[in-house]
Amino acid sequence: MQKNYKSNELLNYESSYLNIKSLNKKNAEISVQGSKNAVLPVMISSLLTDNTITINNVPKIYDVKVLCEIFKNMGSIVQIQKDTLKIKNNITKDTIKVDKIASEIRASILLAAPLLKKSKKVIMPFPGGDQLGHRPIDIHIDLLEKFGASVKVENNNLVISRGQNLNSIQYTFSQKSVGASQQAIMCASFAKGTTLLENYSQEPETINLINALLSMGVKIEGLGTNKLRITGISYFKSCNIDIIPDRLEAGTLIVLNCILKSKLKLNNILIEHHSLLFSELLKNGVTITNLNPNSIIVDARQAKFDKGIRLSTMPYPGFPTDLQPIMCCLALICNAKSVIIENIYLERFEHINKLKKMGANIYKESNQLTLFKSSLINMNLQGDDIRDFVTILCASFINFTPTRIYGVKHMYRGHEDLLNKLKKMGIDSEVCYE
Repeated sequence: MQKNYKSNELLNYESSYLNIKSLNKKNAEISVQGSKNAVLPVMISSLLTDNTITINNVPKIYDVKVLCEIFKNMGSIVQIQKDTLKIKNNITKDTIKVDKIASEIRASILLAAPLLKKSKKVIMPFPGGDQLGHRPIDIHIDLLEKFGASVKVENNNLVISRGQNLNSIQYTFSQKSVGASQQAIMCASFAKGTTLLENYSQEPETINLINALLSMGVKIEGLGTNKLRITGISYFKSCNIDIIPDRLEAGTLIVLNCILKSKLKLNNILIEHHSLLFSELLKNGVTITNLNPNSIIVDARQAKFDKGIRLSTMPYPGFPTDLQPIMCCLALICNAKSVIIENIYLERFEHINKLKKMGANIYKESNQLTLFKSSLINMNLQGDDIRDFVTILCASFINFTPTRIYGVKHMYRGHEDLLNKLKKMGIDSEVCYE
């Protein structure tokens, strides 16, 4: 039976914690959820059309619920059946005001582009999301203005307006930006004329968005190159789009399995997204068996972890910055020095202080970390964003004792049914409320 998302499904997890009670390692088989970072922009792109958009492999996570709530408050029809989401955004208003709950998620900034197609004036709160230091929205504002929109700040809201049409542009990104690339691609999809975008983000999640737009009829050339050529259209068709597997959840489960020195079968995984992670694991003695393009077995039971971790984060196809924190945990079980360099978010080191509190032997110089094998002592800590939470989770199994992790809301923001996945791996845990 289909159902609409209800407001009361947006639960308050502020006073809750994950109570990790015991560990009895098991060989596990787990299916990876659909990608959080892919589904949100694809959902937002549905605003470009009045037709029904069908999205498959949708993860049941907090951020998706928040976005569904935002859509409903604007008058959209949102229905879900299992992991399939149907959205119809037949919205016609002179001014669209976005609900203040949009401030809870970073992806809400992407609402600007498609809502400008629906209306000549959009009022929206500043976006929220993970705490990654200084992540300004200046580039989004600059892009919107270059396309011909006017952007002002009034009463702590963004007020974005346009004339008759947005104009096509030629734009070169000074550095690859996932969100800004997605904003520009959606603006270009209905702007008058042909837009050229150079040095855009080619992350798998951006490609998933581009494929959705292609299915709606947008004319996009240059996919797979460094330059996109997008010709704007006025009529967007209905489409049926599949969300890619979440490469960050897959990476998290793989690293946790290695820390446990256990065996894990993962289904619904795109192997090509993980070549650099697999390289680090293979050199340390982990066995990886490809069963088919979407299923692998990761066996760390005999791994010696004697080579350490050596990686440098870069835009795709480089090593993903989102996996840097949990790779620090893996480095702490290695019998050799590890070196990790962060090139994307230079402030992405909040987890280091928490790992040091647990006893981690880590040295930081500028954007480089040097890590040595460490015996950690578990303590009750707060996860301040999604990656921070799962980093504490992974670290807690280096030398396991029962522990609590606060910040459960972040677990629900990024992971579907994580407690059941942990249970399959032999981890007994529950969410508790104070």
